[in-house]
Formats: sequence, C-alpha cells, structure tokens
Amino acid sequence: MSILTGNKTGYTLIKVKRVLVLLLFFCLSNNVFAGRGINSLPFSESFDSSTYAGDLLWVDGNLNASHSWTQSGWSGGAAQFIPPIGQEGYSGLGAFNGINDNGAQITRINVRFLIYHSSGFIPGNSGVNKLVIVRRTGGARPMLLSNYYPQGNSRYMSYGACDGTDCAYQGGGSWPDGTDQLRIGDGPTYRSREWISMEFEADLVAGTTKLYVYTTDGLLSGLYTQQVIPQGGVITDVDIIGGYFGNSANFSTTTVNNYFMIDELVIDNSYIGPPAGFLQNPPPSAPEVTDVR
Repeated sequence: MSILTGNKTGYTLIKVKRVLVLLLFFCLSNNVFAGRGINSLPFSESFDSSTYAGDLLWVDGNLNASHSWTQSGWSGGAAQFIPPIGQEGYSGLGAFNGINDNGAQITRINVRFLIYHSSGFIPGNSGVNKLVIVRRTGGARPMLLSNYYPQGNSRYMSYGACDGTDCAYQGGGSWPDGTDQLRIGDGPTYRSREWISMEFEADLVAGTTKLYVYTTDGLLSGLYTQQVIPQGGVITDVDIIGGYFGNSANFSTTTVNNYFMIDELVIDNSYIGPPAGFLQNPPPSAPEVTDVR
C-alpha cells in the first residue's frame, strides 16, 4: 500500500520504490508461472524446440522444482520436469486458458500426451499427484490423479479418472487395489523408463471422465478407467499437465534421478488416440466372421 506524503513528489517517489521492491522480489524468485489462451482446436505441441517454455510452464522453483528442455523425447524433443521437494507445489505445463474452438464454447475436452517416468520417480515421491486439472463451470474440476499401492518397497503408482478428488481406478475403487494393469515403478512388470500414451477426457454432456492408456507393446490399448461426473456446464481451462504434487502428509523427497518427461501433446474436443507409429506391436484386427454351414 502506498503512503501519501505531504506533497505530490514525495508520493510519487514512494510509489516508485514500491514498484522497484516488487520487481526485485520477482527477479529473486525462481517460480515460473505462465499461460496461453487457446482459441482453436486441435492444439498441439511437439516439443521439438524450447519455444513453449516462454508461456507454458508452471513450476514452483522455490521448492526445487525445475524444468529443462531435452532432445531425448519419444520423437525429437520433450519437456522434462523435477517435482517440488518438501511441500505441495506445481511442476508441469500450464496454464491453457479460455479454451474455445473459434469462439464456440466446448463441453468436452481430450488431453493426449506421452509421459515417461524415471527410475527414481516412484522412490522419490509418496503423495497424490494431480497430473491433469481441468476447469469447468457447474461442478468440481475433472482431474487425472495418481496414487500408490501398496506402501513399501514394492509399491507402484497408477492413475485414475476423477471428479474432483473422487476417483475411479481400474479395480473400481477410489485408489489402486492391487489389480491395476498400469503399474508405474521398477518391479519386473512395472513401467518406469518407457513412454506411455495417456489421454484424459472430460465430457460434460455424457457426464464422464475417462482415461485411455496405450503402451508400445500393445498390452494396454484403449479405455482404462472412467468416472461419473455431473452433467452440464462448459470447459474453460486446463490448469496443469504434469502435476500438482503432494498432499498434507506426503511430499517429494529428493531430486536425484527423480523426473518425468512429456512429449506429443494434443488438446481437442474429440478422441485423439496415440501418435502414429507409437504402437510397436499393435493389437490384431478383429477376426472376420465366417458363416460355416
């Protein structure tokens, strides 16, 4: 708040000092908060250059979260992130604001991206991560969340489609229950250190959120899980793709080999599917029906 001095010149000087103090604060801060308006669909980002970093990063740098552009993507470059350490915070892509399709409001959104988890990602993180947060009118935020099963050295992480934080994992419960086919971790059947195609869908007309998962070996291929959400309203924004990490009791604990990468992002208002060439071993076509008499 400015302090009014006895003359106009003194008041102006204090205003200038206030501005300088604010500028110094932001210069010393390591936080990066940006955003981009999305006025037509589909929107895509291949990460083959680092230009996205100018306005599509949301990183709590003061919590040791960080971003770097890497040329080690699935195809070309990728965005690489280290989660926040010790507290809740953001590390990912965002925000995608005022989403519309050439002026038309949308009631359905599909967010498709490839994600890669390092071998240290699971040991270094123990809290729930909101991987994708969508904003809407008329209801809770549709979200894609991760959680763990079980707690301990053999644990893995999986993803669920959610209405707010009310989630549906593959086993049908509100958290992973041991029957999940998508297991992120370092066990023999787990899926760290590989690219996975994930597509999150929020449909306000149908009243559902859905998660589609594709792996390069074709063992996971299609709809993975879904959740019921209130119908009505419109989609307005995607806050984050990558994550809001941690909860009241569990935070990331280390930056050592603890990172994830995102590549081949597409946002649309209809189903997208994995990138061309992603499936190394695509599932076979349905057999033809032969009428034998």
